[in-house]
Amino acid sequence: RFAESVLAPLKKNGPGKAVEVPCFSKGLDDRLAAVRTVAGPVDVLLFEGWRVGVDHPNFFKFNAAVDTLIFLDVDFESILAAKFECVQRDIAACGHDMYAQHGGYEYVFEHHYRKMYYEWILPAKAAADIVLAKNAAHQFTSASVRPGRWRAARAAMAAEDTSTVVVGAGQAGLCAAYHLQQAQVPYMMLEKAEAVGTSWAAQRWDSFRLVTENSLCMLPDFPCTAVGADPRGFMPRDAVTAYLQAFCERKGLRVRLGEGA
Repeated sequence: RFAESVLAPLKKNGPGKAVEVPCFSKGLDDRLAAVRTVAGPVDVLLFEGWRVGVDHPNFFKFNAAVDTLIFLDVDFESILAAKFECVQRDIAACGHDMYAQHGGYEYVFEHHYRKMYYEWILPAKAAADIVLAKNAAHQFTSASVRPGRWRAARAAMAAEDTSTVVVGAGQAGLCAAYHLQQAQVPYMMLEKAEAVGTSWAAQRWDSFRLVTENSLCMLPDFPCTAVGADPRGFMPRDAVTAYLQAFCERKGLRVRLGEGA
């Protein structure tokens, strides 16, 4: 909503036009009732925030409004110290500490902000057109310019709407996906591993075999003979893995590998 209601209008803000920009309190961790009115025209719009450039579906619409990505490569500890001072001021001003209900600011700092930086913010550096390095004293020390990187990264940020998500491409997930596909129900199957049936290959001992004969463990409309197995036999570990992978491929099931839930 912010991208559509604030960023986009600001970019188009011409003479005689104005856009109301919401204000935010770090103490309340919420928007304030007050707004700031920005009159046009706007020649250059610089928007700062940790969500800018983050490769996550929640922010794809937001990132679509960003034309050039500038990444500040900073001393992370000094930034967190500055953020702590800002939070303390806002808490004192509004008389409310929203961090208290989550274990205190220090706890949130360690278990949320630090994790968020390394998992979500830092990877955006590789997609930035411009990288500005700063030291702990907030002095710029270097600049790297690589035009076009953000445009390519932004183009790859696409979200897909679906009515059903199947978590895991194991035997149960594959069966669910097959029946959804047969019923023409839109779905997407997510598998955190890099291949279908990885748990069978990685979490079973080398000499593993089914203890129930193959005929009783078959996937829908796909006999084990499709991979050369005897219905009265007992598939070994690697044959089970191959059977699951063959079922997924030949039935044309939709699966995103390397993506968990």
